[in-house]
Amino acid sequence: MQAFADFALIEKNSNVLEIGCFDGTMMQLLRDKYQCSIQGCDPCSWVVDAARKGNFHIKCCYFSSLLYKNQTFQTVVLRNVLEHVENPKQFLLDIAQVLDANGVIVLAVPNGEQRIVDGILGSIVPEHFWYFGVLSLTRLLDCDYHQITVAELPGLIMVKAKRKTSLDTNLADPYRSLLTVRPTTSKQREQLTTIRELLNGKDKVCLFGANTCSLELLACEVIRESQITCAIDDDPYKWGKVLVNTDIKVVSRDALRDSSILPLYTTFVVCSYYSQETIRQYLVNEAVPPFRVLTLYPEAKMLEVYE
Repeated sequence: MQAFADFALIEKNSNVLEIGCFDGTMMQLLRDKYQCSIQGCDPCSWVVDAARKGNFHIKCCYFSSLLYKNQTFQTVVLRNVLEHVENPKQFLLDIAQVLDANGVIVLAVPNGEQRIVDGILGSIVPEHFWYFGVLSLTRLLDCDYHQITVAELPGLIMVKAKRKTSLDTNLADPYRSLLTVRPTTSKQREQLTTIRELLNGKDKVCLFGANTCSLELLACEVIRESQITCAIDDDPYKWGKVLVNTDIKVVSRDALRDSSILPLYTTFVVCSYYSQETIRQYLVNEAVPPFRVLTLYPEAKMLEVYE
């Protein structure tokens, strides 16, 4: 989040809109960093209620240029939004229409191309219409934007671009500049088979991460729901809830010391990519032995038993 704020380089005292503002955390960060006037737009009422506590003006609905017919912005920012949009060409055109003549868009999307190359579980999820690489994203933006700057972080593409003076409103072929990534799944199938073999269908399992990776392990029947005691996640919004279409409870790290939740000799499956080693070390220091740890990347590997 801090990296995105630094990349944005918003002019001080400018007028900014964040699409998909969630709980207002990024809005607060940008306002503090650049002393800008920032508004938000998000369709989820419960996160908008949280964001409004920061005295932000937020429209609780899906973004449309019609929402801002009498207003323009110098900068529009959006993070992890574009991949959820059915027609990204139309969406980017709508954003351009609420920008000043020299307005700037700053966005971030998951690096779908890299995640597929790495064979990361959970990459293909139904709530994503699109998976972008640097080439496909810049070609898509090129219709209505120029002076495109790209920065890559692990698993993330950030782009900053300036609105063109003349907008391309011809949507007869809205996807003509979009090169989609067509994934190969052979590496992923091999990984799922290895995980199934390592767990033997018998281990009592705790998923460390309530996310698309853990859901995929269940959907592919690599791990049976009856094996799983709980899913640990660091997002407080998930605590007390259950994984989608299951009865698996999502709990905080406090469960590591609760024998009523975690039996002895649990196998922890680390459903994470970038923080995998940090989580493994945390388990070594904090979990009650005996237990095992199964990590997934770059290949599935059962680490030694910790007594």
